[in-house]
Amino acid sequence: MEEDRETASRLERTRGANIHLGFENDLKDEALTGYAGLFILVPLTLYQIQDITGFAPAFEEQSGSVLLTWIVFFGGELAKAVPFVDWWDIYGNEQLSSTGKHLTFLSRAAVDLIILAALFQALSIWQRNRVQTSLFKAGHLDAFDPFKEKEFFLQGVVRLRGKAGAPQFDNHVDALRKAKRLHVDRTTSPYAYFEIRKEFASQIEAHVRARTELLKDSTAIYEAPAPYSRQRLAELIEPSQHPDLRAGANWMISRWNVLVGTPREQLRQISARWQRIRFPVADQFRAQEDPAPRRIQKMEFEKVLVELAAPQWSSKVSPDDLSHLMESLRMVRDEDEFDFARILAFELFAQLQMSEAVYFLSKFVLRQQDIDEDEGWRQKVIAYAEGPDTAMRLGRAEMRQRVYDALSRIALNRSAEDSARTNACTLLKWMGQADPATASAAEYAANLAKLACEAIENDLRRESEHGDEEDEAE
Repeated sequence: MEEDRETASRLERTRGANIHLGFENDLKDEALTGYAGLFILVPLTLYQIQDITGFAPAFEEQSGSVLLTWIVFFGGELAKAVPFVDWWDIYGNEQLSSTGKHLTFLSRAAVDLIILAALFQALSIWQRNRVQTSLFKAGHLDAFDPFKEKEFFLQGVVRLRGKAGAPQFDNHVDALRKAKRLHVDRTTSPYAYFEIRKEFASQIEAHVRARTELLKDSTAIYEAPAPYSRQRLAELIEPSQHPDLRAGANWMISRWNVLVGTPREQLRQISARWQRIRFPVADQFRAQEDPAPRRIQKMEFEKVLVELAAPQWSSKVSPDDLSHLMESLRMVRDEDEFDFARILAFELFAQLQMSEAVYFLSKFVLRQQDIDEDEGWRQKVIAYAEGPDTAMRLGRAEMRQRVYDALSRIALNRSAEDSARTNACTLLKWMGQADPATASAAEYAANLAKLACEAIENDLRRESEHGDEEDEAE
């Protein structure tokens, strides 16, 4: 159990091959029950040994019960064991038989060891919890061990009992909402309302303040301070967790805009967050005084895009994910400092194998007059990419060239859908003639189109020849 506690504290996970027993119960109640049972089991064992061996103890038997005699004896030995050093007089007592001396020694030794173990365990737990609380408050620790964590959340979060619509209940909910100490679980019917206790909120706020100061003094100046470990928060919001733990974790995520979960989930969270806070419009004046929050948003966005481009995630990207990505890019379309994020987005698009990627990419290069000239393409963009959006078109030729490069990589990708490859080639040919830049971008697109289309034609020719050979063989 203690090994699991230490492992979970270091890994910040409560599941996995390294966790053996789990954390459903810390066995404190069982230990206390076993310790209480010791006062009955040990005397009963001594009584049975006396009955089997037939030896006569050298102390007065209590009237009416031999078992009671051994209970009194064991209680007396327990009292003697308090100093933990009272073993020396056992074998010097001539009134005890040889068997009695051994039994007396074993009973005292067992009691001493149990008391010592229980005392040391209690001191160890108390010291560990005290140190965890202190380090968390100072910002050095961002998560508790599983037992302390559960206790911390259960004491700090309470579900409100009442019915929405009742004046007293609604007034209390409004007061908590204004104090930013309310979480509403809208996944249940009816909604579940949770109160974040004032002491719990104060501890989290103190941790965030301390963490902010620590980050300012470190090289991680543009890291957003989190109220709790992001990895732990991602696990605490899972449906299998206790409702109070989920509520506390969701409250932290919402209150401090923490990104948790997989890169795809974080991309959705960024899109929702930026819409909620009207980023970057509402942030412009504040950014002049303190650029750190804005740069944190930028770096978090770039980090998610880098992770999404990894093969294990890019293969799972869906059209819905692309919708969230485009919404985020649209909000920062006029921000030059997000050019690197756009480049990372094009790298992600280049790895995709679906036609939707081509239609979304076309928004970065098509002008209104281009869309007006090709009704078929406009209809496809409406069907697969949420409609034309000329506000997304990139003004600089070198940035459009990066889009053309992404399109050529889709066209050259033999694992991509045939329609995606063909549409990418078609768009490149089109832009090779329609891109208004002075030679550079249009020529770049035309060259890529020629290369991509030749590759597609060669692949189709090989597939056709292979099919003919199979027909002849049959």
